[in-house]
Amino acid sequence: MNEEQFATFSLSTMDDYAQNRVLSGDWGLEHAKVRACSLFSKILPNGRNTEGHYFHILFEIGIKRSIGELWFAVDFVEKTAFIYAINIYPQFRRLGYAKCSIQQLERMAPEFGFTKIRLNVFSHNRPAQALYSELGFVPTSTEMAKTL
Repeated sequence: MNEEQFATFSLSTMDDYAQNRVLSGDWGLEHAKVRACSLFSKILPNGRNTEGHYFHILFEIGIKRSIGELWFAVDFVEKTAFIYAINIYPQFRRLGYAKCSIQQLERMAPEFGFTKIRLNVFSHNRPAQALYSELGFVPTSTEMAKTL
């Protein structure tokens, strides 16, 4: 992912994250984008050059087109990869590309030295939960909230 692609990706990923935090009831709409931007700045202090973070454009070789993006980080001490974002463009969703992309990340494990993949999924995103379960991911913790 080049710098221009990263700029577009980071803006859309921050917007998507902010919207999901609002949908989940965690954040109010009025400050969600600012909070997402602040969080991303902490996670990626050097942008796409932040050590241990990897950004990929996902390609479908058959159609020779970009179908989405993947952002993951590797904790080399814990030997764990963490998927921060997997974004399949709307016209390519529900065609198996997210599944293939995660399976490709699994095949990259020896190269990067990780033995586990982790991710977070919002509770309202049932299709993603089903996909991750199908791929063998299991819940490791559940954050719960009660609005008063």
